[in-house]
Amino acid sequence: MRSYRARYYDLMDWLGDDLKPYYLHYQDYGKKEGRDARTYCRLTRYSKHDYGNVYDFDCYIDHCKDIRDWVKGNDYMAIQHFVEYGMAEGRQGSEEFNVYTYRARYDDLRKRWGNDLKPCYLHYINEGKKAGLKGA
Repeated sequence: MRSYRARYYDLMDWLGDDLKPYYLHYQDYGKKEGRDARTYCRLTRYSKHDYGNVYDFDCYIDHCKDIRDWVKGNDYMAIQHFVEYGMAEGRQGSEEFNVYTYRARYDDLRKRWGNDLKPCYLHYINEGKKAGLKGA
């Protein structure tokens, strides 16, 4: 059901992190609606924001071995850690994005935010990628 949750953001915004309601939704509505509950999918959304441009579960866990035992494969716990702590700490969440490379490449980002790293991730998500800026 984790894949079902990760695939359908409309449900995640409504049902949250507890997996039981997703089983019930699929049983009562999702199957009839043609929703996919089988295809493997990892969560890239947290608190109604999509971090997919700077976050990938497998990459984050590979780069952050110190949280691997704590997360134990739980994609929600991993993305929660990334958003609430990892970005501020400058942790690598994706092969596509490295906050230190991104900040070093664009002088205006260093001038605007100094050593505050989280806004650099958000800039890439909200503006940089669309503008064609290189994230890594």
